[in-house]
Amino acid sequence: MRTKAIGDGPIVFFNDLGQQTTLPLSEIYFDGLTPWVPPSLSTARLMTRLAYLAKQGQLVPDTAPPPPAAMLVTAANSGSTGNNVWLSFTPNVAGTTVDVFVVEEDTYTLDVANIESVLGRGATPGSRPGVVKIKAAVVAGAPDPVENLSVAADVPTGAGPPPATPTWTVLGAPTGGGPAPTAFVLEPRAASRGAFTIAITDVSTTGSPKTFTLTATWRSPTVTLAAADFGDPAKVLPLGFAVTFSKLPPTAAAFLLPAQGIVHLSGGAEATTSSPATATVLAST
Repeated sequence: MRTKAIGDGPIVFFNDLGQQTTLPLSEIYFDGLTPWVPPSLSTARLMTRLAYLAKQGQLVPDTAPPPPAAMLVTAANSGSTGNNVWLSFTPNVAGTTVDVFVVEEDTYTLDVANIESVLGRGATPGSRPGVVKIKAAVVAGAPDPVENLSVAADVPTGAGPPPATPTWTVLGAPTGGGPAPTAFVLEPRAASRGAFTIAITDVSTTGSPKTFTLTATWRSPTVTLAAADFGDPAKVLPLGFAVTFSKLPPTAAAFLLPAQGIVHLSGGAEATTSSPATATVLAST
């Protein structure tokens, strides 16, 4: 029987591409005395790092078996941007419901020449689709955007169907005393009642076109759910922009109430057929 791993905090290691990566303890277990992670996360570098930490006593198996899995959470959008999704679970005092909200924050380094190919436009996905996409084709010679920490206003988060999909115009620098020209126009990847924020930062001072950082964030309304509600599409609709919920295993008789905490999705990647990020949520004990 696998048991949860206990350590000082998230495991930091370098993946096969030499990138620094963080893995939460909630994804690590012990099979006997051997560290174990889900196959979708397992790499030679990670397992070597976990074996070293176990040998040093910095990662040890819990003395009690882990709680059962409550459900599987899957990113609504396939690809690596699903790894930027996290959920917060806060059980209410009576212990029969839990408050849930979801956040997705995608960060890109772009320029006006490649933004459409990365984010996508209309029904054509980009190489790294995320919270937003391009509304209309970026015209040839479009100006570079200027820094703006709050391009987008929030969308209403109340009950009912999602409102009309908003659009957000990102402006370039005005020239000749005229109005600021349009660099490009963004829209959400799907209708939603979440709160959006879009920021343009780190605009380069040289080059043509100039690079810039685009940060697009979506936060769901807080939804109070009983265990069975996670299987009701209407109840979880406010969270559906970023995640879906399923029983784990699929043949499980019922959803279980999630334990308190924050869960980060992981394992999403671009591929010939991209896979969505996922996270297994443990039940409240």
